[in-house]
Amino acid sequence: MEGLTKGLGLRLHAGHAFVDHSGVERRHVRTRWWHEAPRSFRDVAIVGPGQDHQVRDHPLPRDYAGAPVEGAPVFIGHYWMTGHPGLQSPCCASPEPRA
Repeated sequence: MEGLTKGLGLRLHAGHAFVDHSGVERRHVRTRWWHEAPRSFRDVAIVGPGQDHQVRDHPLPRDYAGAPVEGAPVFIGHYWMTGHPGLQSPCCASPEPRA
């Protein structure tokens, strides 16, 4: 249920953390599971503006569950983000209308 409502989470390496927008130290990050070619924690970590430098650029674990999504997008849950809403991945764009 947690994954459906909050997205995929990933534990940071031992001894690593970042401070979120509320000043809370976090040892897990929510991930951009839709990222098409992730290589590192920094590639997939969803953190506030200007906080990405706090997430180390360590390689992702081999069992990382994120994967490109095919087909129509389905949105469940939410992410706490600021600014103007926008597409997070080109695969989220609306398909061309069928004739």
